Parts: sequence; C-alpha cells; structure tokens
Amino acid sequence: MGQGFHRMISLFLTFVFILSALVTGTYGWQSLQTITNETAATIAQVRLQKKEKLPDGTETDIPVPGAAFYLFTAEGEQIGDRYVTDETGAISLRLPAGAYYFEEDAPPPAFAFDSQNGESITQYPFAVPERGTEQVTVTAYNVRLAGSLSINKTVENADGSLLSEEQSAKEFIFTVSFSDNGAYSYQKTDGTSGELISGGTLTLSHGETALFEQIPAGVTYTVIEQEEEDYFISSSGHCGTITAGMSEADFVNTYSLDKPPQTPVKLTVTKQLAGEYPASDTEKEFEMTLILGGVSEDFTLKAGESKEFTLMPGDVYEIREKDYTAEGYSQSITEGFGTAGTSDIEVTVTNTFAGTVMTEIAGEKTWEGVGLTDELLPESITLLLKDGDRVVEEAEVTPDENGRWLYRFTAPKYDAEGNEIAYTLEERPIESFRPSYNGFDIVNTYIPPAVVTFPSIFKTVEGEPPSALRFAFCITARDNAPMPEEVKNSFLTLSLTGGGELHPGEIRYTRPGIYVYTVTETADSQQGWLYDTSVYTVTVTVTEKDGRLTADTEISKGAEPADRIEFVNRYDSTLPPQDTIVIEGRKTWRHGDNPEENRPTSIVVLIYGDGEIVLQWQVTEKDGWRYRFELPRYNAAGEEIIYTVDEAAVEDYEKTVEGYDLINAYQSHETPDPDINPPTGDDSNLWLWFALMLLSGSMLIILGRKNRRAE
Repeated sequence: MGQGFHRMISLFLTFVFILSALVTGTYGWQSLQTITNETAATIAQVRLQKKEKLPDGTETDIPVPGAAFYLFTAEGEQIGDRYVTDETGAISLRLPAGAYYFEEDAPPPAFAFDSQNGESITQYPFAVPERGTEQVTVTAYNVRLAGSLSINKTVENADGSLLSEEQSAKEFIFTVSFSDNGAYSYQKTDGTSGELISGGTLTLSHGETALFEQIPAGVTYTVIEQEEEDYFISSSGHCGTITAGMSEADFVNTYSLDKPPQTPVKLTVTKQLAGEYPASDTEKEFEMTLILGGVSEDFTLKAGESKEFTLMPGDVYEIREKDYTAEGYSQSITEGFGTAGTSDIEVTVTNTFAGTVMTEIAGEKTWEGVGLTDELLPESITLLLKDGDRVVEEAEVTPDENGRWLYRFTAPKYDAEGNEIAYTLEERPIESFRPSYNGFDIVNTYIPPAVVTFPSIFKTVEGEPPSALRFAFCITARDNAPMPEEVKNSFLTLSLTGGGELHPGEIRYTRPGIYVYTVTETADSQQGWLYDTSVYTVTVTVTEKDGRLTADTEISKGAEPADRIEFVNRYDSTLPPQDTIVIEGRKTWRHGDNPEENRPTSIVVLIYGDGEIVLQWQVTEKDGWRYRFELPRYNAAGEEIIYTVDEAAVEDYEKTVEGYDLINAYQSHETPDPDINPPTGDDSNLWLWFALMLLSGSMLIILGRKNRRAE
C-alpha cells in the first residue's frame, strides 16, 4: 500500500515537474521572441551635447546651458517644440530610426553661433541607424564672446595744484580677480606687458592704463587698490561683468595732508535695473555685501531701493554684489570702492539684463453655436504657439472652474538677431468647429455635419442556380475617409442571399474635402458561377459655404459615370471549372514602441489583377494575420493574370510588400518616453512556474532517497 502510494505521488510530481519546465521554457522563448520583434523598429537614445569653443577656435569640454534648438526630420517635419540645453549642456530624447537634424535657434547670453568659413553653423544633421542600440551623440559648439577690461589710474592733489615728479612717478598696487580664476595678458600704456593670474597684482602710475583683452564675456572681475598713506581713493567700476565691449575700472587718488574732521558721513547704496528685464524681477531681492574695516555686512535690495550706512572719514569701504551672470545679468558699480572723506557717498549698483527676454502671450477661447455646457464641446483643445512655421510651444487647454478657456504662453521676445518675434497661434483641428483668430483670442464656431446616405448596392442574379448563394460586398474608404457610425475602421463588409438591395447606411462629414470609397464584390470559386468583377468608386465632395456643409455624391464604374452600384452574377451549369491560382500571404507587424491599446486591429488587403483592383478583404488577428484567396488564373482573352498584393494605408505605419506578404513598421511621431523598456508580451507569472518546477524536482529527489533507504 505504501509503495503504491509513493509511486502515485512520484508520478504526479514528475508530471508537475515536466509541465512547469515546459511552461517556463515556452514563456521564456516567447518573451525573447517578442523582445526581438518589438525592438526590430529601433528606438535609440539621442543626446545633443553643447560645448564651449574659445574665441581662438579651441574646442573645450565645458558645457553650455541655455542654448535653444528645434528638431526636424530630414524632410523638414518638426518634432516636439523648443528644446533648451540643461545645466550639463545637453538635450536628451529617444527617437526611432531615421534621418534628422537639430536647428539652433539662439545661443545663450555671452555666446555666438559656431562658424565655418565665415558662415554661422546652425544645423546639425544626424541619423539613427536601423539596427543600432548605442547612444547617438550630436556635438555642437558655441563660441564664447570676448571683451576687454581697462584699469585706469588718476592722481590729483586736493588743493588742485600740479603733481610733483615724485607723485607722477609713484606706483599704486592693484589686485585683480576674475570669477573663472583665469590668467590673462595685459599691456600698459608705457608699452610694458605681462600676464596676471586671478588674484595677482599689477602697478599703475598717474595717467597709466592696463588693458586686458580676450576675456570671456560673462566673467566677473574685481579690482582692489592697496591703501596708500595720505591718499584718498574713489573708484567707478571696480566690480563688473565682462561684456562683448569694453569694461572700465577707474581709480582716482586724491592727495591731502589735512586730516578731515571726524564727522560721520553717509554712504547710500542704491539698486537699479537697466535694459529690458523680466517684470517679475522688480520684486527680486539682490544680495550685497558692505566690507568695512575687514568686517562684512550682508544686505539685500530690490530695484529702486536704497540702504544707508554711517562711515567715518578715512574708512576704506567696498560694496560687492553676488554674481548674477547665470541669471542673465551683468553688473557695474559706481563709487563702490574707496575712502570716506568729508562728503556723503552715493553708490549705485546697476544690473543690466543680458539674458533671454521673455514675453507673455495670453488669450481666451470662446465658442459660438453651442453653450458652455453643451456635450458637443471637447474636453480640451491643443494650441500651438508658432514663430513662422516653427512650433515654439504646445499646450493643452481646459476650462477653468468658471467655464472660461484661458491660456498663457511665456516665450522669447526676440530672435537671435534682436528682432522682436511676431508670434501666431494655431489650434489643432476640432471636429465640427471652425476657428477664427482675433489677435491671440480664438472663437470656435460650430458647423453642423453634412449627413450623406451611402448609395445602395444592388445585386442581380441571372440564370437558374440550383440554390441561392450568399454574396459578399466590400466597401473600403481611402485615406481614412469617414464611414457609417457603427463601423470602427475603413472597411465594411455586407452580404445577402440571392438578389436584392443593401443599404450601407449614413455617413457624417464634419469638414470639407473629397472622400473616395471603393466598392467590389468578393468572388468565389463556385462551379457554374460567373462573378461580376466590376469596381465602383463613390466620390463624396463636401464643401463649406456660409457656415454650412453640403455634400455631392458621384458614382463611377471603372472610368465611366454610373447611375447606381449594381453587380450582376450569372449562373451557367455548362461553364467548365475555372483554372484558379491561390494567392496567400501573411501580415507581419513591427510595432516598436506603439502601445498595445493603440495598435491596429485589422487591415484591408487589396488584390490587383493586371494593375486593376479585383478584390479587397479585411484581415484581423482572429485570422492569424493570414489571408488566402483563390482567383481565376486567366482573363477573358485567355492570358494569365498577374496578381499583386497591397493594403489600404495604416496610420503611423510604413508598409513593405515582399511577394504576397505585407510588413508594417511603426513610425513614431512623438518623442518616446526615455524610461520605457520594451514589453515582453508575457502576462503570465513566469516566476511562479519556475518555483513550481524547483519544488516538484526537490520532492522527487527526497522521495527517491526514502525509497532507497526502505530497500
């Protein structure tokens, strides 16, 4: 009894082990195959890297953030909207195989377009290979603009007398610092030259100038003069930002042996903004520091504000401001460094905005012909802000809590040449609505659809068939033309038994256009039957006038006009069996990153005989994406018919025909999510089967050992 029970358990565990092993292996193979199929349409990581090029042409690895680009296919179709390099100087996205180019819109402040042979470089072509998996890197450069710094020295006597020879020859020591810690060459008015490393010193006498050239724009500088007994210092521009022009730091030393009375003086620091700057920055608090006697005091000022400090004559002071270059501001400080005397001191800290000036574009969408609660209104609309043909920004707009459709864009005000951009708005089409534009406001007017009853299909049977047959007819819409409401795709099959009349139904047209349909009968190989191979074309022309849509319907048979659609089949028992040929093939999909819920559920296979359509048929997944047709081998003249296979266009898929097989590859029009991994197509719990296989195998080993001990 015990051995029989153990044998039954062993057989059961063996069955479970084999089953789980088969399932695990099968699902693993299916997953591998699915991954292979899904990645057949390559989606590659693309990275544009913007780097700095020095004025002398030297390429560096220094990243350049803030450079604006647009992306296009090689054919000029824009992808996405405006891209801007991040803090690492990069733009990263994923794209399917194909040829593309980035077009630079504007370099960031303090930079210019790269150039070659005197021509600006703004386009950067690249390609994503069909079978590549590595990252595609596009390297682009911006040339850093350069400017100059002039440090000027003047000496004077407080009483206005001429300088002595000793005073004229006296050298004053200056410490010069740069925010990039660079080393720069300078030349003095006496013809001498040198190189100064940031934080180093140089000397100047009365009337002398030290000129630094080729300093990268955007670098901030600070010049501090060493104190000299009996000389009072005043300065203008001791701190500032290098621009593409000339920056000047002027120092005036006034000699006086008379000690000023020790009466406190007032130091007033005033903040102001210059140029065209963001409106929000009027409330921005700029951080500053007063350095007095080696002690620092921090404070903040908004544009137009002032702050007062009390100094004693002889105090050496300095005003510094935080570096706001990264936020688009250059700075200059007047009277920001010096020695307090007997008069009050007015210090002005000026920030000039050199960044990208932005403008706000606002508007409202209103509706005519419908109410705000009408079910005909869409849930949202899509607006495109455009600079010429280029899409700068795309936004989805929904009604607010009050039912108002308000929208606002923030975009650059000027182009790379400094011209103000004339923006326009464009609304993506909404079914049954027509937009009109008043500046940046949009009015959508409801246009009722034109309703057309599709022409009836008449069937006539000639001869005396032994029994009534069921005949099938196919209607195919070209270029995704509308179909009757109950039809979900561009193909409709109708059938009836014997002769009679078929009514395809009504079609609603919501916009003007020319809509074309093909109507054919599906031939069979029933002996004695001669099927009608006529091809009818139905053309519906929809026009709009005075806010109304009207439609006109025309029927043609081949190249000739027809009054109606009629197929005539004749039965003749004396007709010999037809010599036929079998046309069969399969549809292969390469879905790439197209989500499963968006994938086509059917196709329409078109069969051409000697270049003329003879059959159209719907194929679905239920058919295994396979099709098979038995068609006459010869035409009425006894010549063998040459058949070819095609299909009605499938949106977003590129078709390839190989013999009688059809291959469709997905062509993505959107930037894929960089975090998406290819799906395996396996919804099963593979790990459960794997665990079951291990468990059953372990139990078999344990039972085997027990049986050996028992023996």
